[in-house]
Amino acid sequence: HKLILSIEDNGVGFDIQQALRKGHHGLLNINQRALSIQANVEWSASRFTSGSCFKMSIPVTPAEPGSEPKLTGKLTAHGN
Repeated sequence: HKLILSIEDNGVGFDIQQALRKGHHGLLNINQRALSIQANVEWSASRFTSGSCFKMSIPVTPAEPGSEPKLTGKLTAHGN
């Protein structure tokens, strides 16, 4: 069982390889946090076309009848 989160926009897009280069930490941080909860992350974007898409697949443990499903991994909040 898994929860799938998908976010798309119709913006200007971006170059994923450039965003993953040394000195750029946003996508790497998202990937590390996803791995900490055994989730998979996918991005699709292009600086030549409009928009980008972010998809995260998060494993969940099925709930017993009458209770809520639970994330398989540990999710923690990070604030500034």
